[in-house]
Amino acid sequence: MKLENGKEIANLTSTAKKSNVPESVGFLFTDKTLISTSLVGSIIFWCMKKDIHRVTLYDPWNLLINYEYELILESQKILSNYNSKNGIKKDEYIKLFILGPLSTYDVVSKVMKEFCFDNKTIHIKNINEKFMKEFIYEIDLLIRIGDIPSLCGYPCWGLRITEIVDIQKIGNKNEISEKEFNKIIISFSTRDRRKGK
Repeated sequence: MKLENGKEIANLTSTAKKSNVPESVGFLFTDKTLISTSLVGSIIFWCMKKDIHRVTLYDPWNLLINYEYELILESQKILSNYNSKNGIKKDEYIKLFILGPLSTYDVVSKVMKEFCFDNKTIHIKNINEKFMKEFIYEIDLLIRIGDIPSLCGYPCWGLRITEIVDIQKIGNKNEISEKEFNKIIISFSTRDRRKGK
């Protein structure tokens, strides 16, 4: 099991798809002190419990990239404990994308250069396809963790139709609780979302 941009993490549990649950979620950390491997592990766990299979993590300090191995271990530990307690033997997956300012700058620069050299008309669909090849997806829900009201360099193209929920702090700095996560999902599901073309 590897944790790399776009790679699958196996041995995760899943429940039936809930209505009004986002298909993809992004987590943006705006406070450096709130970033921890255990918090990210709990985020991955609750996303899988809600059948969210695509998760993007963004931190402006590029810290998470340095802790890929620890994130793998933390996620495995949390999910292994849950599976053994509940007798679950199902193998599922999650696609986890770790982004930071360095990676997003390189991707945006690369995609724009490709468009400059292509002799084709630029359409939204083409832009989406090129960004998706570089693991920058449009997400349904962005959860901004911290008290700074900024995107901190998060790639804006992936946020065109995204709902943004702000959390100034987590009750327990080391993990997001089921109650906190459910509150976020309920907030998302009660919003009137209109996808434009």
